[in-house]
Parts: sequence; structure tokens; C-alpha cells
Amino acid sequence: MQLCKQIKNLKVMVHVSSAFVNSYLTEAHERVYDAPAEVESIINVAQKLTDQALNDIERTLLKNHPNTYTFTKHLAEHEVKDCSDMFPCTIVRPTM
Repeated sequence: MQLCKQIKNLKVMVHVSSAFVNSYLTEAHERVYDAPAEVESIINVAQKLTDQALNDIERTLLKNHPNTYTFTKHLAEHEVKDCSDMFPCTIVRPTM
């Protein structure tokens, strides 16, 4: 997002997410669902803990997400959404 803020003639920022970002839901619509965690707090935890400590609490952090891939994609969507008042943004969720 920092880079996008510096681009003078940015027309739109397209974020490529994943159709599986909401795989824990039985039915998902075209919207950004509540964040599983605060992005900054997850970054702080990841920077402070050892790899082993992170592995030990991984299931707790992931909540309903099956893996870190969908979890971080979900967090990234919130970062995009938070920037939507600064420049045009869109999120695409391809299946493969």
C-alpha cells in the first residue's frame, strides 16, 4: 500500500486474493468479511516470537482458517479495504 500511495497517476489498485479466503464459511458473498485479527497485532506477534512459539500457537491464531495462506489473504483484503478511501481498489478472488 505504501507503493500505491506514491504512484501519482494510479488509476486502480487490483489485489489478487483467493476464492478460498472465506473457505471456512458455508456460504460466502462478494464482500470483505470481518477480520480474523488485527493486522498490526499479528505482525507484532510474528516479529517477537520464535518460529517454534509461532508454530505452537498457530491453530489459535488461524481461528477458522485452514492454513496460513487463506489467513494472510484475508488479512491482506482488510489492508486493501482500509486504503479504499485513498485510491480506487478492487479485490479479485480467482479459484486457480
